[in-house]
Amino acid sequence: MHILFNALALPACKTGGGVYMINLIRAISRMENGSHISVLVNRDNKYHFQNIENCHVSLIDCGPATISRPTRIIWEQMVLPSLIRRLKADIFHAPGFVLPLAATVPSVLTIFDMTFFSHSDKHEFMKQVYFKHFIPPSAKKADVVITISHSAAAEIERYLDIDGRKIRVTHLAADSVFHSRAPEAVKETLRLLGIPDRYILSVGTLEPRKNIPLLLSAYAELPDDLRSSYPLVLVGKEGWGHENLQHIAGTLGISRHLFFTGYLTDNQLADLYAAAALFVYPSLYEGFGLPVLEAMASGAPVLTSSVSSMPEVAGDAALLADPHDQASIARGMAAILTDSSLAERMVVRGFERALQFSWEKTAAETFEAYAQAMIRK
Repeated sequence: MHILFNALALPACKTGGGVYMINLIRAISRMENGSHISVLVNRDNKYHFQNIENCHVSLIDCGPATISRPTRIIWEQMVLPSLIRRLKADIFHAPGFVLPLAATVPSVLTIFDMTFFSHSDKHEFMKQVYFKHFIPPSAKKADVVITISHSAAAEIERYLDIDGRKIRVTHLAADSVFHSRAPEAVKETLRLLGIPDRYILSVGTLEPRKNIPLLLSAYAELPDDLRSSYPLVLVGKEGWGHENLQHIAGTLGISRHLFFTGYLTDNQLADLYAAAALFVYPSLYEGFGLPVLEAMASGAPVLTSSVSSMPEVAGDAALLADPHDQASIARGMAAILTDSSLAERMVVRGFERALQFSWEKTAAETFEAYAQAMIRK
C-alpha cells in the first residue's frame, strides 16, 4: 500500500496538529506491514521528519508555493490532485481538516475538532471563512474521517451531518520525551528561563480558546501566600488575540508572579512539566487536549476542564473544573497546592493513565482506517 500523507500545513514551530503528524509518521515508520508512506513537506517543515526517513517513509518537497498559507491553499486544490495521480497513491491522508476536492483516490481526512463551528469567535475571521467553506465538502468526500476523541466524533456527526459509521477515533499519546525527571536534571532549564523551583504551569498557544484570561483571574483569587510560593508559568507561542494578557495581569495585580516563556523545545517543555507543582489546563474546548497527557507522563498533578474531550482523556487521573467559572478553577488549584496527599494521588494516577495511550496504537488504528477507506471506495 502506498500512502500519500499531506504534512504541508505543519508549521516550523509545531503545536498539537504538528505533534500528531510527526508522531504518527514516526510510529508508521516502525511498522513492518509492507506499506510505504510518502510525506508531502516544504523547506520550512521537512526538518521535522528527516530523522524518520527509512525504507517505509520518504519525503517529497513540494516547493516554495506551499510555504505561505494563501498559496498553499490554492496549490492543494489546483495542483495536488494531479500530483496524487502521478505518484500512483493508493490512499491519500489529509491530516488538516481539508481534502483536495478533485482528488479521485481513496481518501482519509483527519478533523481534530469542530471549533470552527462550535467556537468560531475564538478564531481569526479568515480562518473561519476558509474552514467553514471547505470542511463540510471535505468530510462528505472522505471515505473515512479520523478524529481524536469520542467527544469530537459526536460533534463532527452533529455539525456535518455525515454517516457516523465512517468516523473513526484514534486517540493521541504523550511523546517518549515526557517522563519524570530528578530535580537536579531540570535545574539548568529553570535557571536559563529564570523560573523558580516551585510553580504552576500552563501550556498552549496563547489564543482565546485556551481561556488564559479566566486562568489569570482564577490565579488572582488564590491567597497571597500561595501566589508568592507558586508563580504562574505560561508556555506557548503568541497566537491570535493574545495581546491583552499583560494588561489583564497588570489590572489583576499579578504581573510579578507571572512568567511568559514563549515557545520552548520539547526537552525544555519536558523539564518544566516534570518540575511543576501543578499543571492547569482550563481550555474552553479541545479535540483531545494532549498537554494533559504530557503533564501526566511527566509526573505533574493535573487540573483541567470538565468539558469536551478533556474528561475523556483525563479519566480519574485529574481534577476537573468548570472552565467558565473562575472560582471553580481557583478552588481546584488551591486544593492540589495545599493537599500533598491529593497531589500525590493525582501523580500516581496520571502515570497510570498516560500509559494507556501509545502512538503505536494510534498508527495501528490509522492503518485500519486506511483499509476501511479502500473498501468503501
